[in-house]
Amino acid sequence: MWARCLFTVAIAAVMLVIAYSQDCTGPHEEYFNCASPCQRNCSNLHEIVESCRESCVSGCFCMSGYFRQEGTLECVRPWTCTKGVSKRKKTKLSRKKLEY
Repeated sequence: MWARCLFTVAIAAVMLVIAYSQDCTGPHEEYFNCASPCQRNCSNLHEIVESCRESCVSGCFCMSGYFRQEGTLECVRPWTCTKGVSKRKKTKLSRKKLEY
């Protein structure tokens, strides 16, 4: 009796997790229920990040150490970020340590 009840509760819990979780399909992405809407990306990589006063948002965000690349919207390492609009003239950022 207890085993059956415990099994039912476990199945219900798994179904709730699946129903309320979001699947982030991009590589190096993860889902957060409450994250800062002021994320660092390839275009603001070297700017000083001021405190974000906006409330949190839910969604898919780049994992720690990765930044959103404009255009492709992929999460990439900082040294693979490209500057400018020309795909032929990619300016690679140095591998120097960046604060995340």
